[in-house]
Amino acid sequence: MRATIDYKNIEKFETAMRSWYIDNTKDESIKDQLKNALAVEVEYTGVGYFITYDSTLDFSVPRSTIDGPDFKSSNADDLCGTILFIKDGKIHFMEVFTYGHHMDDHIDDFEFDS
Repeated sequence: MRATIDYKNIEKFETAMRSWYIDNTKDESIKDQLKNALAVEVEYTGVGYFITYDSTLDFSVPRSTIDGPDFKSSNADDLCGTILFIKDGKIHFMEVFTYGHHMDDHIDDFEFDS
């Protein structure tokens, strides 16, 4: 099941995840792009989300994915994670997923897993 959902369902979460990537990424060009990236679509899959970005900044990176933090939420049945995907020199999308079988179509609360 895939459906586009309202960004407001995960806005607080998405903002916190981008902040985490900004704080934990050493590449300044990636940080600049994350600060200016605009989430243009959120696709709910039943076990997570694909958050697609529009960014006007180009940069060169040596890899196409950046692993993000694991987190816990009462809106998912198990531990969750994130991966940031880079395509053609731009931040393309963030995948948010559960290691389990279900994640709600909204995120009310979350905490980083230590």
